[in-house]
Amino acid sequence: MSAEQGLLKVASGAVLLGSLLWLGGCVSLDVQPLTKDRYQPRPGDAKVEVLKKSPSRAHVKLARLVATGEHVDEDRLQAKILSEARSLGADAIVVEKVDLLNIMEYNVATLKMYMSATAIRYVEGNEKPKP
Repeated sequence: MSAEQGLLKVASGAVLLGSLLWLGGCVSLDVQPLTKDRYQPRPGDAKVEVLKKSPSRAHVKLARLVATGEHVDEDRLQAKILSEARSLGADAIVVEKVDLLNIMEYNVATLKMYMSATAIRYVEGNEKPKP
């Protein structure tokens, strides 16, 4: 293999890696606390329920979580929200909205995925739910 072919191979690999990183996208998360109370974080492998509506079971709302990202799917947004919910000590998230946003900046259209959810913690025993 000539030096030119070697450089071409390296350049092609760099372009491919850059494309994969670009396609992988990044997710940003906005956390809006809904209580001043703090709870012990859940372990990283703890199951956090994903609900479509608020449960009838007594619970406290911990935070509203909003995830957005370019070149990401709903699963990546949900994974980011679930990770934060675990760190807040949540038992579940209530997904409020999932949408695809078309944003125009500097005459360039960008598609962003959007997901909002509320992290909740179930009230145990004789604990009282907080408003």
